Amino acid sequence: MDLDSLDTLLPRLRPASLPALRNFAIPYSTKTRRGRLSELLKDTSFRHLVDQVNALFIDSRLIESSALNNFQPLFHKTLVSVDRDDHTFCCRLSPRLQHARIRSFDHFVLFARIIYRHEINPIDLPLRSLYFDAGDRHKTIPVTQRGMVRKYTVNELFPGVDIVYEERGEDRPFESIVSEEFVVRQSRRNAGEESK
Repeated sequence: MDLDSLDTLLPRLRPASLPALRNFAIPYSTKTRRGRLSELLKDTSFRHLVDQVNALFIDSRLIESSALNNFQPLFHKTLVSVDRDDHTFCCRLSPRLQHARIRSFDHFVLFARIIYRHEINPIDLPLRSLYFDAGDRHKTIPVTQRGMVRKYTVNELFPGVDIVYEERGEDRPFESIVSEEFVVRQSRRNAGEESK
């Protein structure tokens, strides 16, 4: 379901109506109008719904600057699907992003280069996990430092970040942004928090 489709369902999408809802995915649609996520995050019903879930999946193109402040409390439980290589994404989201699904390794290479070009220490980022397609497991990232090109693995460039490689569905946009591994990790994390 895209963001604009939520308008018709929003009155029924309440925690009381869906008490067992634990995972929620919002894929990108070219029909989604600009600023829609920002509007929805101000809606009490929608906000209660996303507050209740363990795992939220969203395409990075939906998180516009106008939505960042309202979205901030959700980053800890959101896997953001990234499939583009623009500087705006790096500047806006990288200081906040905690979990990212990288849909194109080539775009990730550009993302990594931008981080190093701007001398951002990956350790200073709140990034906790990166999800890649299983086919990307042995790829390396060429980075130029002090005039020399060196090839790094993802683990070398992002120490301390959980790197997950998994098969993912490409048949439907909904399935391509959802990660079973992320659902499991978030369920465990939430179970640990509730037992405290």
